[in-house]
This record gives sequence, C-alpha cells and structure tokens, in this order.
Amino acid sequence: MKLNSFFTLVFSIVSADLNTDCDVSSDALLSMGAPRKCMKIGDAERCWYTYTPASSDNLSTSIVPLVLDLHGFQSCGLYSSMYTGWKEKADRDGFVLVYPQGTTDALFTTDTCWNAGSCCCFKNRTLAPIDDITFLSEVIADVVASSDSVKIDTSRIYLAGHSNGCMMAQRMASELSDIVAAVCCHAGVYMETPGTLGASDDYRPTPVLTVFGDNDKTVPYSGGEVGGMTFIAAEENAALWATANGCSPDALVDEDDTGLFATHKYSDCTNNATVSLVQFYGVGHMPYKIESGKFPVEMGNATDIDTTEIAKDFCFQFQNLNEDDEDEDSISFGKLS
Repeated sequence: MKLNSFFTLVFSIVSADLNTDCDVSSDALLSMGAPRKCMKIGDAERCWYTYTPASSDNLSTSIVPLVLDLHGFQSCGLYSSMYTGWKEKADRDGFVLVYPQGTTDALFTTDTCWNAGSCCCFKNRTLAPIDDITFLSEVIADVVASSDSVKIDTSRIYLAGHSNGCMMAQRMASELSDIVAAVCCHAGVYMETPGTLGASDDYRPTPVLTVFGDNDKTVPYSGGEVGGMTFIAAEENAALWATANGCSPDALVDEDDTGLFATHKYSDCTNNATVSLVQFYGVGHMPYKIESGKFPVEMGNATDIDTTEIAKDFCFQFQNLNEDDEDEDSISFGKLS
C-alpha cells in the first residue's frame, strides 16, 4: 500500500517519467549502506538495493543466506526498510538483504507494483505484462555473482514481502521453486489462477508461511473483492499451498500462549515443505511490530509481536538440497539442524 503519507520524509525531485513520489534514487538507501544497482529488463530500467551488514564481516569465511524483501503496491524499498524489520535481523544475524524495486516507469505501469498475476500492475486500467519473474531471478543471480565480502549460500535464498510484495514472493516460489528455498511474507495471497499452483512438472514443493491480520480490509483475511480485485481467503491460500506441497489435508491450529495469534500449520508435506498461516487477532493490513502513530488508522491495528522474527525463524529452517550430487536438477527441501 502507499506509505508516502505515513512517514515524514524529504523527497528528491521526481521525474515526470516516474509513477511514484517515493525516493527511488541511487542514494535512497545509501545512508544505511545499501547501494543501488540497475539493469535493463526489456525496455525498462529495473533497480534494487543490496544491504550487506557489518556483522557479516565476521562470517567472511562462511556462506550466508540471502533475503529479498519485496515492498507493497505503490511503495518502495526505502519504505520497507523503515518498518518491515528485516534490516535489523540482517544486522543481528549477518545475512545479505536485498530490496528490489517494482516498476517505476510511468510508460509501463500507472503505479509502482509487482506483477503477481491479477494484482497489481496496471496501465490504463488493463493488466500490464511486466516481467518481474525475469527481473527478480536476474537480481538473485547478480547479487550472488557480485557479492565480494561474503559468499551467498544459494541453497538458502528466501523471499519476504508485504501485500503485493507477498503476492509476488508466492508467485516466485510457484515458478522458480528450484531457486526459492522458502517464502515468509506478510498480508498477501497467491494471485495467479489457483489451479496453476503446483501444476507444473518443474514445481518442487516449497515451504510457505504467511502472516495475516484477521481484520485486514485491504487484502481481507476472509477473502473477497476490494478495489475491483478478488482475493482468496488467507486460510484458503494456505490450503492451496498445502495441496501443492502434498501436505496432510487438515491444518493443526495452535493458539499462542499470549492469546494474540494462532498458527495454522500443515505438516507431513512432500520434502518437508511445511505450510503455515499465522493469524493475528484484530490486526489489520500492517501485521508488523510498528509503533502506534507510524501508520494510518485505516490500515487497522499493528501488533506488539515481532512477526518478522516469526517469519525469519520459519524461512531459515529450510534449504534447497540436491538429492543427487550428480543431478543438479534434482532438488528437495530439508530442515536445517
């Protein structure tokens, strides 16, 4: 969702060719040590910001995970860095973090977005065929190849994101399951035709966790139509992934001791590709640990629980494993000890 009215920022002068007033300049995240890099995808220039925390220096002889944190609709990497909490996790745990930037060129889309399927890239009220699958796969390849200070563990590439970013993360897992080790994202559902999930012969069951507020009015927990777009329910979305991953048909629902949330978990999945939905009671479209007053009331309540920690703990259990070292196309998922 659009967050520019929610924060006090000093914006750079915006080009008439941009579809956003968010700061997407080369130095937007430079103050936190995340330089921008760009490439051409088709006719569009696409960019991303890479953050390698100082804590990773202590791990220079090891290989570290890579997390992509995808911003929401009409948003940007700068905003994500301010509230999702992934930067703080990278600082503490020493992994590489990337903030890719959705399409910002007004020639291609009306708003900054990710093409997750039926949401959310439009031009003249028509779905715009933005190739974000190619863009994000190229980002991953470039970051892995150009990381000088640390070596990235290509078996531990994780997709996170908020709203439209969470939708895109799930599309990535569906179409690039040989690359994505797990998804752990917030307030988004799978937006391609449900029957396509897991239907490809190339799909390998991928662990997925979504964090959802059950008072979300933007992407409703119970599903429905908002702004001309139809969303499946959060629990239906989890069941969809469970079917694709060959899990047991019924979720085990476990309420946390705090009484603030419940986890719907599907187990006995193919290749241990667990599926979980974390339902936060009474929380809206910002199911993150955010201080009161730093987001609009129409977005609903946030939470005092560090949901990004929950997300990280889920994703970081998993890695892509070669079943046969001689067969590079044979991938399974395993829990890390």
